Amino acid sequence: MSLQSRVLTSLESMAQVQKVDLGIVKVLDDFKREMANCASSWLEEKHVAAEDVFLVYHSIRNMSIITDKAKSRFIYAADRNENPLVVNDALSVFPYLIELYDMVCSLRDRIVSSEVRSAIWKRLRLLRDIARKASLLPSTSEELKGLDVTEIRKELRNFASAVQAVVSESQGPP
Repeated sequence: MSLQSRVLTSLESMAQVQKVDLGIVKVLDDFKREMANCASSWLEEKHVAAEDVFLVYHSIRNMSIITDKAKSRFIYAADRNENPLVVNDALSVFPYLIELYDMVCSLRDRIVSSEVRSAIWKRLRLLRDIARKASLLPSTSEELKGLDVTEIRKELRNFASAVQAVVSESQGPP
């Protein structure tokens, strides 16, 4: 059984009994490791366009922080009287998260068309909207935790320069 199936099966089982099973924490940790492996394999590819690498990184990072937020809510569900609310919230989010994960990781070693790129961005926005409504999207400060803002700015400048170069080349001479 795939990790994606294990996540959904665990959530559905908890929904049936209306109680959090902390075994979900290990399943989510395993799923996060799989997400990291997917991201790493994309980042190692030399022929992938910068905008595609950024899209994959951004998508997986969002999936990862949503997974972390769910994991935290599962761990503290009993203390915060969120049992079984957190299960229902996770069930509203994880099918979309897994769909996006499968989409992103299935594109490895393929040319990503602008239509597919656009579809991924739309699904990522939808995932974030659903996660926000289900209280599974971290706050802005939680999202930025652990990130080196100086490094991010530097990378964004490099990325913007690369995109500008591609746009300039595609427009050709005046």
